[in-house]
This record gives sequence, C-alpha cells and structure tokens, in this order.
Amino acid sequence: MLSAISLLGQIAMLLAKRLKSVDFDGALDGRGAACVSLTRLYYLLVELKSLTAYISERAKFAIEHNNPVLFAFVLRNTKRRIRDGANDFAETFHSLEQTLDKFVPDMAGALSAVASWKVNLLQRICESTVFEQDAEHLEVRKLKYLKPNERLLNLDVDAYANQLKNAGVRPRAERLEWPDTLLYSGSLDNTFSTAELGFVDIEQLKELSSMLDQHRQVLDRGILALKDYIKNTCTVDQVLYEQVEIAPEAFG
Repeated sequence: MLSAISLLGQIAMLLAKRLKSVDFDGALDGRGAACVSLTRLYYLLVELKSLTAYISERAKFAIEHNNPVLFAFVLRNTKRRIRDGANDFAETFHSLEQTLDKFVPDMAGALSAVASWKVNLLQRICESTVFEQDAEHLEVRKLKYLKPNERLLNLDVDAYANQLKNAGVRPRAERLEWPDTLLYSGSLDNTFSTAELGFVDIEQLKELSSMLDQHRQVLDRGILALKDYIKNTCTVDQVLYEQVEIAPEAFG
C-alpha cells in the first residue's frame, strides 16, 4: 500500500472536488450512503497516513544512527499493516460507486475512469511487497517493494478524467499511453519499478524515506480535501447512516 499513497490521495482530491457540484437534496438516501462511504474512505486514508508517518520517522531514526538494521525490526512489527488494506479500499470504492451510479452517474463515471484499477492494482502492489525473514521469523532480512515513479507526484487525475470525457475512453486506451496504462488499464509498467532494501546500505534506506515523505504530502492534501467536504456537507446522522450496500463477493 505504501507505493500507492500519492495515487490514493489524488483520488480523494478528485472526489472532494467533483462532489461539491453534486446536489443530493432530492435523494436523502443517496446523501447518507455517500457520506458514510466517504467517511470510511477518509479513515482508511488517515490510517495509511499514520502508518506511513511512523515508518518514515523510524527510517530517519535508523539513518541518524547510521544503522539500517534498526529499521528491520520496524518492518517486522508493521508488515501486516503494510500488506493489508487493499480489500478495504476496494470494498469502500465499490460501495461509493454504487451510490454515485444510482444518484449521480456522471460522477460515478469520472471515478470509474480513474479508478478502474482499484481492486487489481492495489492487490498487485500488496502482493509485490515481500518480506524475507530469518529462519526464526524474528527479523526481516530484506524488503522487496515497488518504487513509484516521481511523475505520480504531479499526476492530476481530475484533468485526466476531463480528457477521457472529451477524447473518449477507448481511443486513448488503445494507444497505451501513460497515464492511461496506469489509470485505465491498471498496468504497473512505467509507473513502478522493483526495489530492494537489504539493511546494509544506508543510501537505500534514505531513498525509501525520501519517497515516503514526498508521496505522503500528496496523501495529506487528499485527506484534507476529503475532510473539508465531509465536514461542510454531511450531518452526523448521514455520517452514521446504516443502510449501505456492500457486495464482498465482488472481491473474491
């Protein structure tokens, strides 16, 4: 999940921006379902932010002490949280799409255009994160992960959704251009590259720490935008709305 933090932040910003123009007043059930799904997404993003901040801080601690092995114990204690979460995000996006498709299909189309990868891509990123441990499984010896390309930091998914609407989805997708390959097709190519952290070279740890800090800034902006939208749009009753449709069988 750490490799996708800025991308998830961009999705949150898209939702917050586009939903400002949506009028749910004539569909109270739609507003309640949307508010509770957005709140679920907000807390998933906050948890991801908290995890990223903790890992980044402990990486800096190991760098300051010039001892990358210190970071190995951090990964041992956080590996479950790093690898889990893809299904939670996928279920929440699915719940939100169901509501939007029913009441505001234009918004559902925009979300689908930039997040058609949401199940497959997030799951593949998690599966690509490998923790090699010692025989007693007490210490992580090596971390293999996907390093996100820096151009993800400048990706404007809102502008991309507009381009798809104006140019048409299929012609762009058939050209296999970036970011279509990522957002429409869900391909990892040209967006992520394999990387390893062996807890020997301090420079490798610095690279991971820097990546987390850069991409977390985008996540922070997405969380803030989503928080402001929920605060200014939803009532407590709508945030605590109970009649939310969830279809877990859609995620295997």
